[in-house]
Amino acid sequence: MTAITMLNLGKTMEKKLHSVGIHSAEKLIEVGSKEAVWRLKSQYPSTCVVILYHLEAAIDMDTS
Repeated sequence: MTAITMLNLGKTMEKKLHSVGIHSAEKLIEVGSKEAVWRLKSQYPSTCVVILYHLEAAIDMDTS
């Protein structure tokens, strides 16, 4: 299981992702960036589209 911080998303994003049930890079890839943002948005209403771009870039870098 790979830590989310290995995707260069930072500790704060890692904590937020953990709070919505995403505890590893593999889980983020499995769930996908769109679903992750929907989950984040439900718990953190100020989540914006930029987060989607960051998550998508992190997933693309990891799967390349």
